[in-house]
Amino acid sequence: MIDHIALDRAGRVVIYNRAEEHLAHRSRADVLGREFFIEVARA
Repeated sequence: MIDHIALDRAGRVVIYNRAEEHLAHRSRADVLGREFFIEVARA
C-alpha cells in the first residue's frame, strides 16, 4: 500500500487515503479539510 496525501493551495488536506490512515493512526474524517502543517503534522 502506498500512502497518499494531497493538499490544496491553502495547505488543507483534500486527499487522505486508507494507507495513510493506517500509517498515521488518524481517520480520514478527522483529517480532511484541516490545515496539514498546523493541525495534522505539527512539528
